[in-house]
Amino acid sequence: MRRLLAVLAAFVVALLAIGALIFAQARQAFEAQETAELGYFADELLRRMDADLARLAVAVRWREGAAYRPDDPAAHRREPDPPYVVGWLSVAPDGNFTTPSADRARLAPYAAALRAADGRSRTELVLSEEIAAAEDYESPLAERYLSRSRQKVPPDMRGLDKVIAAEIDAAYQAGLAAGTTQGRAEAADGPSVPAPRAVTLDTATVFVFVTVGAGESARDRGAVIDVARLMQHLAAGHFAGQPLASYSQLDLATRDGYPIRTVEAFGNGAGAAGGALDLERTFTAPFDFLSARLRADTAPPSPGRGTLRLLVLVFALVALGGAGAVARAVQVQHDLARRRTLFVSSVTHELKTPLTTIGLYAEMLEQGMDADAETRSRYFGVLKSETVRLSRLIRNVLEFSRLEARRRRVTPTPGDLTEALHEAARVMTDQAAESGFELRLDAPDEITAAFDHEAVVQILVNLVENSLKFAAGAARPEIVVFARAEGRGARFGVRDYGPGIATRPLARIFDDFTRGEDAATRATKGTGIGLALVRRLAQAMGARAEAENHGDGGCSVSVVLPACR
Repeated sequence: MRRLLAVLAAFVVALLAIGALIFAQARQAFEAQETAELGYFADELLRRMDADLARLAVAVRWREGAAYRPDDPAAHRREPDPPYVVGWLSVAPDGNFTTPSADRARLAPYAAALRAADGRSRTELVLSEEIAAAEDYESPLAERYLSRSRQKVPPDMRGLDKVIAAEIDAAYQAGLAAGTTQGRAEAADGPSVPAPRAVTLDTATVFVFVTVGAGESARDRGAVIDVARLMQHLAAGHFAGQPLASYSQLDLATRDGYPIRTVEAFGNGAGAAGGALDLERTFTAPFDFLSARLRADTAPPSPGRGTLRLLVLVFALVALGGAGAVARAVQVQHDLARRRTLFVSSVTHELKTPLTTIGLYAEMLEQGMDADAETRSRYFGVLKSETVRLSRLIRNVLEFSRLEARRRRVTPTPGDLTEALHEAARVMTDQAAESGFELRLDAPDEITAAFDHEAVVQILVNLVENSLKFAAGAARPEIVVFARAEGRGARFGVRDYGPGIATRPLARIFDDFTRGEDAATRATKGTGIGLALVRRLAQAMGARAEAENHGDGGCSVSVVLPACR
């Protein structure tokens, strides 16, 4: 038994270890998926910022010359400038400029700063034709779904800046820029318009512009941009209010070596370490003086995490519950095997005792040891009682075997229950008297119930025999066979005034081959199938068997019959 339980425990431990490994792998897969999803949407957020800047580049590139005059005929149709646009300028080589803004004096210093930048910082700050594109975030799961490919530039744009042309083309395709059809026609058929460039004007602003014309007629046309406000616009429009902002930090900064040293941080600061995400992107020209860095310590848990935790709990409960059930079944089978062994021993002893007695008295009669008629009558009485005892024992064993094999047919039919009580009392009165007990019947004249007559008689006979054995020596030598109506059904049984049944085995006295462990039980003979047979016969009638100790001594064992249909 111990070896079997040890093997079972080892099996459960191995099962739990395998389950823990499987769930650990599943957790890692969830974490990888969450990190990949976080990276994908973080990259998408930075792409949206880049697209926002690309729209500004498109607006600078294709803004008509008339839009730079104070008397712009289409001014009433134009949307208000965003807060980061200080103003629009069209500057000539000699420093003269035009602007649609009414506050010309406010923009004059920016025009002068643009002319001062000639030959000094343009060659350093204006972007080259070959722009190093920022590396996109590559998800660990991306290779399962997408293959990386290079973006092809249409032939009519080969003379333009490749990256800017691609951005403009994407903006037009998405319908993000006004005048899409006209703009694309100008790009393909009209005079070549160079890509927008950026130059520093002071410690806070840059000028994003295109140069139109050549020589004395050349003009730099574009927008003066407040860099700090541009950063705030990007963060407010694309980052603030997003779920991502609650557990990550966005840093927007100008590149190293750039005259404008501006760094803006947004978010709750929880992602400063960047454990789960550390994504950096330099924006597309002419805004490549700006870079964004998005960091997060942890990725938000996916809904599958809750399901995984529930599965872990269910698996552990099933594994432990199954192990407990198997261990309990093994224990029950072990106890049953032990009780069967004791039952065989008890039956052997119970059969041996009456057979020995019968053989002894038969031999005494054979040898003529009956001196008178009274002695001979006593001998025959012993032979008769032992024969009845032997036949009853054999009948109980056979009845139990038939019930266990489901070969015993029990058919409850409506009838008078008191008739079965009277028959059981007639059968057991003499045996009770020989044992020094008074057998008393306590039942009304008639009780209608659905029962099997033979089964009820056998139940009562077994219960009376049980009381005769265990109530021997009781101060009140009385056994009561009772019956009464209970609800729509009926209850019948046997009550004695013996020592009763110990509390612990009271709930198990109807188990197969079970006997109590108290001194009274050990001192009496028995096979352990009497009450088990009572329970099985009761169940076959659709009834239930119950046992109860009484405060004034003794106990009662009864059967509750269901309502008569």
